[in-house]
Amino acid sequence: MNKMMPTLGCVALIAFSANALSTAEFATKSAFNGDQGLTMRHIFQQSIKRFPLLQQHAALEYEAVALKERGDSLIANAPALSLRYQNDDANNNIGLEEYEAGLQLPLWRWGQRSAGKRLGVTAREKAASYMVHLQYKVAGLLRSAIWSLRLKQNEMLFSYENHKVSAKLVTTVRRRVELGGLAKADLLLAESDLMTKQASLEEATTQLEVARRQYRDLTSYDYLPAEIDERLNGAGKIGEHHPLLALKTDQIKQLEAQLNWVRASGSGQPLLTLGVRNERSDRQTGSVDSLGATINIPFGGSVHKEPAIAAINSQLIQAKGEYVLLSRNLNQNLYAIAQRVEMDRRTLKLAKARNEIAQKHLKMSNLGFQTGEITLIDLLKIQEISQQAALQAAKQKIVLQHDIARHNQAAGVFL
Repeated sequence: MNKMMPTLGCVALIAFSANALSTAEFATKSAFNGDQGLTMRHIFQQSIKRFPLLQQHAALEYEAVALKERGDSLIANAPALSLRYQNDDANNNIGLEEYEAGLQLPLWRWGQRSAGKRLGVTAREKAASYMVHLQYKVAGLLRSAIWSLRLKQNEMLFSYENHKVSAKLVTTVRRRVELGGLAKADLLLAESDLMTKQASLEEATTQLEVARRQYRDLTSYDYLPAEIDERLNGAGKIGEHHPLLALKTDQIKQLEAQLNWVRASGSGQPLLTLGVRNERSDRQTGSVDSLGATINIPFGGSVHKEPAIAAINSQLIQAKGEYVLLSRNLNQNLYAIAQRVEMDRRTLKLAKARNEIAQKHLKMSNLGFQTGEITLIDLLKIQEISQQAALQAAKQKIVLQHDIARHNQAAGVFL
């Protein structure tokens, strides 16, 4: 029974090591080598083409064209044709007959056509700002996906390196156990540590694959560009040209145009009717042809249009308030991220210094373990501390670059 336990342990470690090797191959060949042929600009444009909401821009442009064509029309609405026939067959039956045909033309009210043209202009401006907003949104999603993937790559790399160190330690301990320099309990401890590192490696692999899938869904690529770092850009204060504020401004302009349109529409469209008429009073007289014109002008009726005016005015007031709140939140967010970037730089210096100390301590401890000055459990503790210090130093560098990207995103800077 005692002979079977080491055998089963060796089989498990061999299986773990084989899996770790395939994981490492994936990490070095697929995840960590940036594609020299890819640029941030290229994947940004590719992500925009694949973004589902891109079709909304085409719909907004179509709306703008439709409103423009309505404003350019010579009449306010679709014309109509009216026909009328009348006789006295059911009454006196003396031969009275009347035929009448008319063309009804809805007319623009004073200022209504210019209000309609303004609607088309604001719709076109909103479509343009929506496209800029869409690009801004994609830039934010892309930055988030890139740095999430980069962070998981870093964790994967360190998990693999820690696994290699642990595997090397198992080999060393096994050799010393065979020579009688260490107890078998030390080998079990080292193998247990290797299995723990293997579990961490498997978890890091899964998290990396999830992050890589999110990046692939957005960009259609499996690889990151060779250069993903950004420089800190943007002013200290957000102005009206920020994509989110620009879109909100155009929404306000469109609501103002809609309000002006409803007011200019008044109580309804004046209606000009141009007609021809043929009539005969009895069978003994001839028919008479005539031409005529009729104009209908609606008036009053403010009680019927005020609800529509009030509803649009309510939306307009809300949109103006949202603009102020949005501007305030954007500036607060930019300030907070700017402070975060400065803190990241200080934290990175501390993490590098701590890592240097930890690596020196580990080097000394490895020598001490070889000479028998410290125990295996002490070495494993020091090894864990040094590994975490190295991981934290590398992670903090990525966090700094991620926050720089977040700063640029908050400032409205595109890729």
